Amino acid sequence: MAVAAPSQEQSAYALLQQNATGVRDDELSVLASGQRADPSVALSDRATRALDEFNVLLNQLQARGTDVAELRSELEKLQVAYLDRISWQPPVNAVLFIPWPVISLRTLIAIGVYPAGSSARDKWIQARLSK
Repeated sequence: MAVAAPSQEQSAYALLQQNATGVRDDELSVLASGQRADPSVALSDRATRALDEFNVLLNQLQARGTDVAELRSELEKLQVAYLDRISWQPPVNAVLFIPWPVISLRTLIAIGVYPAGSSARDKWIQARLSK
C-alpha cells in the first residue's frame, strides 16, 4: 500500500493496526476463553470496519488509475482469514457431553429401583417391566 500510494501510507498502517487489535482483543480473546459456542460471539467490529475501510481505500486508488489487483488479492486473503476465524468451532462441542451423565444417572436409578438379585421371580418381573 505504501508503494502504491505513499499519501495513504499512514491510513493503511492505522487500518492494519485496527485490524490486528480487533483480531487480538475481540476474536482471539474469545477463542482463548472458550466461549465459541456461537460464531457471532467472535465478531469483531474493529476488524470488519478495518477491512471495509481497506476496500474503500482500494476503490479510491483504483479511481485514480492505480493498479490494485495485487492489493485486492491481499485484502481477500485478510477477509478469508477473518471468516475462517469467526466460523471456527471446537472439534468436540461440550453440549455432547451432557447426555452421558443423564444416561449414567438413569442407569443407576434403574439398577436401584429394579434390583434383580438371585431370585428367578424378581429377574422375571424386572425383565417384564423393562419392556
